[in-house]
Amino acid sequence: MARYAVVNADKVINTITLEDISNYTTPFTLVASETANIGDSYDGASFTPPVVIPQPDWNSFGLGLFSNPAFNRIANSSGNKVAIATLISIGTTVINTGQITDTAIATIPVVWNGMVDGTPQDSKPTTEEIAGWNAIALASSVSFVFGSDGKIGA
Repeated sequence: MARYAVVNADKVINTITLEDISNYTTPFTLVASETANIGDSYDGASFTPPVVIPQPDWNSFGLGLFSNPAFNRIANSSGNKVAIATLISIGTTVINTGQITDTAIATIPVVWNGMVDGTPQDSKPTTEEIAGWNAIALASSVSFVFGSDGKIGA
């Protein structure tokens, strides 16, 4: 018995095992493979699994930031209390419900950057603090990137 990938339009749509391929009729391309899986791409020579993009874990992102000493230091020193209250409101909702709206996602950079802008010059985030925020975003699969000024970039 041999294993075959059933390929249609450069994608594996099924895998089958056959004793004799000459006795099998199909409108699709059959390619001998012990490793191809449904969903793989086929370029005529090799199979490539689909790229899996992890979903953002907004709960971990919120918990990570709220428990981060640098976030708390900036929040306590910023004069933009509306931005801080908005961040806390969004974060609390996400942590309590596990849900986030597209509007909240779009609002986070605006209010975060407002919080950073409201921070006195001598209290601005350090390179190490910003690296910590980027690590939290990366670990949570959140696509925000904190720039060298501590703001979330576009």
